[in-house]
Amino acid sequence: MRKTQKSDFYPQRIAIKLPFNDALEHLDELLLLMPKPKKHIKRKYERKDLLKAVIYRLQTGCKWHKLPKDFPSWQSASVQYQKWRNLGYIKTVQDFLNAQVK
Repeated sequence: MRKTQKSDFYPQRIAIKLPFNDALEHLDELLLLMPKPKKHIKRKYERKDLLKAVIYRLQTGCKWHKLPKDFPSWQSASVQYQKWRNLGYIKTVQDFLNAQVK
């Protein structure tokens, strides 16, 4: 089992140059780039809402527990971020959104 590191809880800010509202227009395209979950279990939050929270966090650099209340819980967003980061999807999101900058 891997030892927990500080970076697991406080990930570095990834620069996304596209404004947040413009990034929201590309959510459906981003979700298509990510594989669908294999398990058909009832989820408390939609992947789209979790992705919004992750993008917001990456752009602003705020602490997880300071996410605005209109996003899913910070614990759920943080856990999903860690899963996506370990699978390399966060880099895909960053590259895709930065490619949309005109």
